[in-house]
Amino acid sequence: MKTAAISNQLQRLVDQKIVKTERDGNFINYEIIDECTAILLERAWCLAEDTGKITG
Repeated sequence: MKTAAISNQLQRLVDQKIVKTERDGNFINYEIIDECTAILLERAWCLAEDTGKITG
């Protein structure tokens, strides 16, 4: 995915109040603020670990 496309997708998440941003110099940090999204991603990560799709 190109940088512009990623930036556009992140902005959509901000607009939908799923993530918030915090600037740190030249960097922008994104934090998940939607509890349902956080739970969904946590469960997806566990499933990926359980099925051997990722390690760590």
